[in-house]
Amino acid sequence: MLKNMSIGVDDWQRPELIEYYYPESLPVEWRFDYYLNEYRSALIAQTEWVAWSDLDFDELQVAYRLESALYLRIDDKQLVPESHLANLLVVLGDWVAGFVVFDESWSAGDKRFHGRPVTWVADHQAWSGWHWSFAGKVLSGEPCGWVDELDSNPKLRAQMLRSFAASLVDKKLTVPFFVGGESIKMDDLQQLKSLAELLGY
Repeated sequence: MLKNMSIGVDDWQRPELIEYYYPESLPVEWRFDYYLNEYRSALIAQTEWVAWSDLDFDELQVAYRLESALYLRIDDKQLVPESHLANLLVVLGDWVAGFVVFDESWSAGDKRFHGRPVTWVADHQAWSGWHWSFAGKVLSGEPCGWVDELDSNPKLRAQMLRSFAASLVDKKLTVPFFVGGESIKMDDLQQLKSLAELLGY
């Protein structure tokens, strides 16, 4: 059994979360702290982290929790500002646990980026070693789950989690599992988190 499967959301600043998840009276700078009260892993959109300022770094560090982990999403490596990324990694340190890459042109040799592990999400290709195929996507590299939608059937959700857990060699790792796609209902994410805990993950 896994020690823990850390369920999280792909882009904690997406519009429907701002409208339906965060309390209306909650200051913008407190949203991340609010999110991390319930979820320990967050996948940060590339458009967001490339725009982080020193003030954002300060606000993030206030929200820091020892057990939390940030993953940076990369959709286009060509748009990654190297000096900004290097500064971000220095400031946030080990809190940035890795990268989740959706750029199909990513080199098969780049399983680590700036010293952090990389999970590659592709349509058909996979690196050697760990990989997990689900719903037309192949994830490989560092173990990490990602799906672009959740089936409404709880049994199929359970099958998805079991499939992902079965792909892992080291069952004692704490592994992130992110839900993305065009629209996310936080009730569904909470139900998935509860289901993972019920299954012992």
